[in-house]
Amino acid sequence: MKSIAELVWSAWCGTQLPADPTTAALGWMIVGAAAITVAFAFVQAVRFAWRPGEDAPDHVKRSIFDDGILDR
Repeated sequence: MKSIAELVWSAWCGTQLPADPTTAALGWMIVGAAAITVAFAFVQAVRFAWRPGEDAPDHVKRSIFDDGILDR
C-alpha cells in the first residue's frame, strides 16, 4: 500500500517518484511554501474585505457612497 505522500506525488508528477531524497524534500518544501503563501493571501483578503479600515472622510470610496443618487 502506498503512503499518502506517494499518492499525492504520483497524482501531481506522474507515476515516477524522484530517485534522490533531497529532490523529493525540496519539492515538498516548495509545495509547503506555496500553501502557506496561498493561506496567508486568503486570510488577508478576508480580513480586508471584512474590515477595510478606511475611515477617513476624504477617502475615494466616500465619493461613490455620497454621490446623492439614493438621497431622494
